[in-house]
Order: sequence, then structure tokens, then C-alpha cells
Amino acid sequence: MLFPLVVKAQRNMVNMNRHLPEMQAYQIKCMQAKTREEGTCTSLHLVPIYVRIQVLQYMFLAGLKAQNEMRAFFSRTGCHPLKNYGPILGQGAVFCSMFFALRGMATCPVESMKSQVSRAGEPFDRHLGNITYGIST
Repeated sequence: MLFPLVVKAQRNMVNMNRHLPEMQAYQIKCMQAKTREEGTCTSLHLVPIYVRIQVLQYMFLAGLKAQNEMRAFFSRTGCHPLKNYGPILGQGAVFCSMFFALRGMATCPVESMKSQVSRAGEPFDRHLGNITYGIST
């Protein structure tokens, strides 16, 4: 059930490793655009407001352009970092459903379990709470 998700995640990881240098170049562009925007914001306090607005719009658009280039790269290559979380989410869903099912089964009264006798000749339900029962020391 989870095998196809694992295979897709592995293929995505191989694809991402294949395109890693190009992806790092796009990440550097995004970081440079962000640092330019932050550096410009701190040095614009002496400039008139209309010039400040134009510069900030240009910097914002430069950062937006870098992010759009990265999105286009992800769609062009078919790889995305979030695709690797598929198996983790699938395993989490399976684990939770099994946990809740087993917890519900543990609280259900089952008459056949109460009537059985253990190897020691005592009723089975008397020793369900004792973990160390039957362990010789």
C-alpha cells in the first residue's frame, strides 16, 4: 500500500539530485533578492517617499520574479522538495488508524478471551494486566 509512495519519493529524490546545481542557483537568486530588499529598506530612510516606493516595488518584483523562476523550474523538471513527504504522511495515517483500531479492540469485551484458560490453569483475563506474568526469575 505504501510501496508506490516510497518509489515516487525515491524517484523524486534522484531527480532532485540530478538538478541540484540548477536548483541551488535559483535558491541563491531568491536569497540575493531578499537580502537586496532588506538592505535597501534600511538605507532608504533619507530618500523621498515616492522614490522609496518605486525602489521597494522594484525589489519586491525582483524577489517575486526569482520565486516564479524557481516554481517554473520545479514544474519543468517535475521535482519538488515536498514530494518526499508522501511516504511519511502515508505511514502516519496507517499508523494512526492501526493504533486506534487496536485501542478500540483492546477495550471491547470479548467473551471467548475470558473463557479461555492459560497454560498455568488459571483464567486468561486475570493476567492481562501483569506484564511479568510467566517470566521466571
